[in-house]
Amino acid sequence: VAYDVVDDDAAAAALGGAQDAWYGFAGRLIGKALLEGHHFADCHLSRILLKHLATEPLALEDLELADEELHANLRALETMSPETISSLSLTFSVDRVSFG
Repeated sequence: VAYDVVDDDAAAAALGGAQDAWYGFAGRLIGKALLEGHHFADCHLSRILLKHLATEPLALEDLELADEELHANLRALETMSPETISSLSLTFSVDRVSFG
């Protein structure tokens, strides 16, 4: 099971305000699968997804579950001096893609 965290505003815009209907549909689909005997014993949702669904804030520690190397590198940046970080000439950018 793959999942990408999507900005809530982008998701709401793409669904045209019908996100409640989609949650209802997903719930019925999972319910039907369970009634037919399909038990998702091997399907475990990640803690990141569960926190997102529960509208709990995500923290840097949660990133470790998705990408250990990125988490370790960001932790290393926290301990570096401003001069060291400046000498690395890092740039941070975001490519925003909403639903494809």
